[in-house]
Amino acid sequence: MRRPHHGHRQNATAYIAINTGLCEACWKCVSVCPKGVLGKVNFIFHKHVRIVNPKNCAGCLACEKACRAGAIISLKGSKLAPYYIF
Repeated sequence: MRRPHHGHRQNATAYIAINTGLCEACWKCVSVCPKGVLGKVNFIFHKHVRIVNPKNCAGCLACEKACRAGAIISLKGSKLAPYYIF
């Protein structure tokens, strides 16, 4: 049975955006985030990072620095920022 979906899925905060297709599920970004912004989708055949507390994001970019796959990008000063839902 599927859980009801309340609202839209969020793939960005005011400071970062996540490309789940590039995520290698190493979870380094989750462990370095000091504010608990990131969480895990950890199903057997479907694994990637996700944003669980977007309002907690302070824009420190520790997660972006920890991501070797390039799945997390900074939106600070980016022209892409208006295209993400906050």
